[in-house]
Amino acid sequence: MNSYTIKKLLSAANETVIVIGTSGVGSELLEYFCSKEKPSVSIQVFCESDNFLFSRSLISDSFLLNDRISFSDLIIDQRKIINFDLSNNPMQIDVQICYLDIPTRMVVIDGEIYVNNWVLFPNNNYTKIDEENESYDELIQYKKLMLDKNVGRKYSTPYKNKKGEVTETIELFDEERIRRGIFPRSSFYDSDFIKLVVWVYIFDREGRLLIHKRASNAKDNQGMWDKSVGGHADYIQDVDTSKTVPREVIEELITDENIGNQFIKTNDSDILFLGDWRYDKRNTYPFEEIKNLKDKWVFFKLPGHYRTTSPRILPDGSKKNNEVIADTYLFILSDEISLESLNDFKNSSYMLIKPSQLKTVYDRSKNGMKVDDIFKDQSPKFTPDLEYALTSKLRKHLNEFSKVISETL
Repeated sequence: MNSYTIKKLLSAANETVIVIGTSGVGSELLEYFCSKEKPSVSIQVFCESDNFLFSRSLISDSFLLNDRISFSDLIIDQRKIINFDLSNNPMQIDVQICYLDIPTRMVVIDGEIYVNNWVLFPNNNYTKIDEENESYDELIQYKKLMLDKNVGRKYSTPYKNKKGEVTETIELFDEERIRRGIFPRSSFYDSDFIKLVVWVYIFDREGRLLIHKRASNAKDNQGMWDKSVGGHADYIQDVDTSKTVPREVIEELITDENIGNQFIKTNDSDILFLGDWRYDKRNTYPFEEIKNLKDKWVFFKLPGHYRTTSPRILPDGSKKNNEVIADTYLFILSDEISLESLNDFKNSSYMLIKPSQLKTVYDRSKNGMKVDDIFKDQSPKFTPDLEYALTSKLRKHLNEFSKVISETL
């Protein structure tokens, strides 16, 4: 059976090249990119993800092997490819990081399939697979799935976007809240992937809930009233989601995170976490202490979590589903915050309202009734997340927290 190097295969390409898996062949690919000999050739490259390479290194980086290969060794070829500057290259080159496992490394040259079986070490020996091979049909399907926008392309992204920003990745969880991998943010929409998020409901010291109206040019949920703050957990920065909350509050309430304002500093030193909120245990304590923390922002966590769908309504009216596990936090502002001072928060249009009143506004608007006697909008729309808060068991906790604050602070 004939064996081909990727260099030889690339030199024979006339129209299209598809490379699935680049470890061990990065140098040859870069040499081909730099040659610029065939600018008409269209090239699609799927690099292995960091997670995949780390998993492979658990076998290849062993003291039982004479020539062990570490994770750092495996990353080198990937980094060569994904960091290569393609901006001035005349060839049509599309380089993606594939966040799916790559069971078989493959090169497709003008429709002809060549595979490379990597067991312990990446190598540069490709074997041609023709129609008589029993694996041919399956490999054709595999190639088709990898190129499909709803499968392989959905879970593959460039290392950096057109603005030069590194692609944002999010930790994936299963229904049991067990971590199952890292995937691009965009791949979570309209999929069964579950991400861990925080929902933050912010109250002033009169028990009024802070809500905000999304901009008319927002990427989704345009012009809708939404919960105080929301965001996803960062698996690099956050030990647990209580560490996520101060960062998300700062990011969403302050226009310029490097400046801050008179009410909050960006180093979160004025934000105190006071543990789980349990009404039967904490309906008065530690509120006596909070009375003396007039310049501090404090927050509690609701025990457990909420598992739900958090849809995004697009400008054209279509909907993207977004599966989440939400850790929910109840926040109390410093006593310096008022309706007037909300104008200092430039990121959105804000309003303070009792949860019970907000529920009335929601119910009336659903029934086509006027609400302008208690609300600034005549025909308000609510995001799916805020609707969920007003129609699920979460509403009980919001009403409960609001009442305790208004009666004790």
